[in-house]
Amino acid sequence: MNSYLFADDLPVLDINRVIRQIGATPYKPTSVALTDLPGQQLGSVTVAGAHDWVSVSYQVADQARRARVGVERTPCHLGGSRPWWRCPRCGRRAALLVFDERAAPGCRGCLQRPYSVQHAGDLEAMALRVARARRWLGPGGRRPRGMRWPTYRRLLARLAAAEADMCAALAPLRDRCREAREVVK
Repeated sequence: MNSYLFADDLPVLDINRVIRQIGATPYKPTSVALTDLPGQQLGSVTVAGAHDWVSVSYQVADQARRARVGVERTPCHLGGSRPWWRCPRCGRRAALLVFDERAAPGCRGCLQRPYSVQHAGDLEAMALRVARARRWLGPGGRRPRGMRWPTYRRLLARLAAAEADMCAALAPLRDRCREAREVVK
């Protein structure tokens, strides 16, 4: 197993979840879940803030810490605005704030944490492509309610192509296993 930590493995704080939970009581401290990127809860932090900043209280190595993180908003085309964290370490905009075990929270870029798929081998990348295509489709590969038929057909074709690529990549391994079984007999 690789000991290098990827961004997928570290706790992240999603700006949209924080804004939703703070809601109408901006200055009241609120507990927000820290999750990894697949969505599994890894802990929680306490947040309180206003329109343009949030105070985040968290624990690192049994020490209570607090960070004041800026919130920036960009206008959307059809009205409203989209919130972003202002990274406390490098100042860039980010939708996710990553909590590293040894440092202050920051964006994925300044903590130098790549996604695991960026270091995946060919077979892993193919398996991820198949899983992503299956996730878009309903249970059993049925068309989800509300999905247009052309979209459904396109996703089925994408899934079939990804599965065919994976089968083609696994064929040499399958052949080697058959040869090894024949040698043992």
